[in-house]
Order: sequence, then C-alpha cells, then structure tokens
Amino acid sequence: MAIDADRPAPWTPGTVWLGVGLNLPPHRYRFQRLQHALANLRGFAPSAWSPIDSNAAQGPGVRGRFWNAVVCGQSSVPPLELLRRLKLLERRLGRRGHGDRPVDFDLLWWRDAVGWRNLRTPRLCLPHPRALARRFVMLPLLRSNLEVPEPARRSTEAWRRRASLG
Repeated sequence: MAIDADRPAPWTPGTVWLGVGLNLPPHRYRFQRLQHALANLRGFAPSAWSPIDSNAAQGPGVRGRFWNAVVCGQSSVPPLELLRRLKLLERRLGRRGHGDRPVDFDLLWWRDAVGWRNLRTPRLCLPHPRALARRFVMLPLLRSNLEVPEPARRSTEAWRRRASLG
C-alpha cells in the first residue's frame, strides 16, 4: 500500500503502554481486579506489568496516596477505540469524575508496524504529553522488565539518577 505523505498511515494493531493508577484502598485487591478486567478487555491483551509504585496524590480534589503501575500489551483496535473501552471500564469499576479514583487509565505510548505513533485530538494525545515528567509513570517503568519506549529513552537516565536506581 502506498503511503501519501500528506496523510498519516492508517492505524494498525500495536504495542501499547498504559499508565494505571488508583487511590482508594484496598489497593492490592483493586489492582488484582484491574489486572483481571484488563485481561478480559476486548481488543487489548496485556503482556507485562511493572511493579506497583506508591506516591503522594496529585491534583485537585485528590487525597491520600496513589498506587501506580505501567502495563504493556497488544491492542487490536485503534487508539481512540481503545480509549473509549478503557473509559467504559473505568466507569464499570467505579470511577466517577476527577476526585478519588478507584481506577485511572492513561494511554502513554503506541507503536505499530509504522513505528512510534503521534496523535493529537481533543480526547487523546500520543505520546502522552506529560508521561516523561511524571514520577508515577517513569519509576514503575524503570523498576520493571518492560521495554522502555523509544520516546522515553532519553529521559530514563535522569530518572535513574533522581531515584537512585543505578
């Protein structure tokens, strides 16, 4: 198939990195529930999880501690459809608004047969515009055996030094 330089290549199934977080206890039980729910989400097959990282909550109306992880998996649906399914799953798992979160999913990076993909829409930006600045994304990623996405590799050494990870 010929690619028109003025139009982006169509989205194909790809490898996706998701940020996963929550701040309501019991966090271990909720993470087990999240893992089960993601494993059964049509169009997404998780392949690996980072360790869970705990840190202070950030943002308006949010209190307590947050527990975060990064999950890598394969998506057979385009990014906006995966986002739609993740938002439905958030609601099914109890998410309401922007305060306390029983679950929060963020699409961070997407790589398919074309390569690392960029997307800018009112609903979704890929790569996630703040992923490289967020401790709760970078530290779980660095503490895992997950592949560090190419767009994040330049930032990893600074995060390693900051976190004394070696």
